[in-house]
Amino acid sequence: MPISPNVTNLPPQKPAQHRKSNHATSPAPRTARGTLARTDSQPNASGADPDTLARSWKAQRRLHARYLHLILGNKKTPSEAAVAVARELAGFVWAEMTA
Repeated sequence: MPISPNVTNLPPQKPAQHRKSNHATSPAPRTARGTLARTDSQPNASGADPDTLARSWKAQRRLHARYLHLILGNKKTPSEAAVAVARELAGFVWAEMTA
């Protein structure tokens, strides 16, 4: 008996998976060991001003979110997104050095 093209005993196929632009599913920015465990009362190894450290951590989180937005929004390739974030990072470093 020939097999008809309308076979109904095949398992159902899953719909195509799309990348979500949900930051809850993305990993947190990476940090060096001990960065999160350090308290304000402990001396900091780099000797940087605590205000500078706070601004740099804020920039780290912002740039990480920006990178994910560019990648997960299918707006840029990973290399294009890295270049865009690197330009913003260069601006941040320049502002910190001239302030």
